[in-house]
Amino acid sequence: MDVDSIPFGVDFRTYLGDWVGKCDLLLAVVGDRWLEVHDADGNPRLRDPADFITIEISAALQRAIPVIPLLVGKAAMPKLSQLPPTLSQLAYRNAAEVRSGRDFHTHMDRLIRGIEQLFQSQLASRELSERQAAVVSHDVQPTKAIYVVVEPPAVANPTNLGFDDNVIDGTPRGWFDSFLYVGGVSRKYDISVVPRESGAMGQCVRMRRSKAERKEFGSLMQRCPIHNQVGNRIRLTADLRTEGLESWAGLWLRIDGSSTHLFFENMHDRPIKGTTPWTRYAIETVVPAGSEWLNYGCLLASNGSLWADDFEVSVQNHRGEWQAL
Repeated sequence: MDVDSIPFGVDFRTYLGDWVGKCDLLLAVVGDRWLEVHDADGNPRLRDPADFITIEISAALQRAIPVIPLLVGKAAMPKLSQLPPTLSQLAYRNAAEVRSGRDFHTHMDRLIRGIEQLFQSQLASRELSERQAAVVSHDVQPTKAIYVVVEPPAVANPTNLGFDDNVIDGTPRGWFDSFLYVGGVSRKYDISVVPRESGAMGQCVRMRRSKAERKEFGSLMQRCPIHNQVGNRIRLTADLRTEGLESWAGLWLRIDGSSTHLFFENMHDRPIKGTTPWTRYAIETVVPAGSEWLNYGCLLASNGSLWADDFEVSVQNHRGEWQAL
């Protein structure tokens, strides 16, 4: 495919290097025989300066593009002495493992989460906050608009709504911190999965913050497709508990089209304030035409603690009955 796409008469080293320079991340897949593959003359391919793999990886390293060695099969990370000079920097890159078998999904989830965190860090360093839309008003209260600034991860359908599944890199499976995915969200909020108290079974999620800045708020969210529910009534419900809120907290639900937000509600007109016991809250709406993505979660403005559990996303069928999405 590389050979077929390179124009005639072009230096393929420059051509490949330019294309690699346009990528944000390079995954170098290292298999069992990665160091042992030879060309027709019996020379190691990795030490051939004209080998496409060598050119692409070295181009990424020279351009300071993040390169993640991806170890598959039984492969181990190559030692510095085993690599040609053009690939020597690869020996210092932290590798990820994706092994077949029962650990495959765990390894993939960890890789995906690591890539997401890497991009979050890069975007933060580029001061994307200047491009984020304002979400809080001057009285420290989020307005009725939250804007996505980068494409967030998604699940196929509502997942782990009771927070009893695995925690991946500190975040409940299927969920993610809204930082950099929702305009204005602070990354300083502590979000963790904890046992639900008061004799209730299972776990819940807790969000808390002290010494918040005047306009700070945190948010935990999930995202899934919704295009097949256009015209149906949808409902988000969840149990929430609060303690020592300086401002307010609530559920939020947003429906996105291909390029705009079609619906948004965040309980701004009925906020949860102060200290409250576990209470069931709900947001309902009809899925508008052109809907593609459903986003939902909880938010905490300013200081205090918020606990959330037993989220449920339901749609109403033609008989008026609610059923899980």
